[in-house]
Amino acid sequence: MSQKISLLLLSAVAHAAVVPLSGAVLRYRAHASRSVLASYGLGFLRVLRRTYEFEGWEGLFKGVIPTFLGVLIFRGSLMLVKVHPTFPLMVMAAPQINLIESPFFILISSMIEVPAQIVLVRTTLTNYKIPWYNPILALRLLFSPSERQSPWIIYLTPGLMLSLFLQYAMQFFVIRLSFLLGSTIWNNWSLYETQFSSPSMFGLFVILGMLGISLAFLAYTVLLTPLKVICTRLAQQRNWITHEGDQFSEADEAEVYGLSVYSVEETVCIHDASEPYSGFIDCYHRIVEQEGWRALYRGWWYSIASQAVLLLLWMS
Repeated sequence: MSQKISLLLLSAVAHAAVVPLSGAVLRYRAHASRSVLASYGLGFLRVLRRTYEFEGWEGLFKGVIPTFLGVLIFRGSLMLVKVHPTFPLMVMAAPQINLIESPFFILISSMIEVPAQIVLVRTTLTNYKIPWYNPILALRLLFSPSERQSPWIIYLTPGLMLSLFLQYAMQFFVIRLSFLLGSTIWNNWSLYETQFSSPSMFGLFVILGMLGISLAFLAYTVLLTPLKVICTRLAQQRNWITHEGDQFSEADEAEVYGLSVYSVEETVCIHDASEPYSGFIDCYHRIVEQEGWRALYRGWWYSIASQAVLLLLWMS
């Protein structure tokens, strides 16, 4: 048990250590360009540099606390049901859960991810210094009065639940299909081997098969990127219940409690809150129309790198 706790803490520290990179990717994806031409003016490296110039090291590590706590809470909860802290839950669940049960598993996973995604995105994008030593005040800054009064309305954030559901659904079915193909090949290994006249030809067949699987993995990871971009844009939007005195903005909250800002300069341009996305499809169309389809693939390389690193860590 002590070894698992050590691995859990190590995993949380590892995720927290890469927050400057993951946070820069998140800002890059959240950047709402005013035009297609402006979309090319702010790349990942420039976002990373601007974050350091405007907010310093404190700004680069803005999302470290929700990231660290998120890993401890989620992976720690899985340990209670005998899941190893470094074992990817989706890799374990996808081959075992049947297709009838899969929608419920994907739905529950999405529901768990909604508050975690909202906290991480808003923490990273806010220009105010969040007082994590005072959790109540931190939550006041991150959530609107309506969301604090009726927490369930965060699940009504237009399009957010759908974008997360699609991400988990794609992961589930790709992993399930991979295990199905892998088990079929493994069970018939001797039959495949007899079809080749020489060991070298069989070796070439194995190499080509592994290459094909790797390319399929890369393609699937890149296809997830538009969903992650849309999810980031939607998670930053606050929810309101229309009645007098409810429209109390983040700036109003910060002013009341005297919270300081990182910089008067904006690292990235956040989508105008007065013109919120009305849902998943609206977000997709407006990104393509205003910023070009390439904006949907911001940070595609990070998706590949992060998935590959997690896979290698798990295998090791």
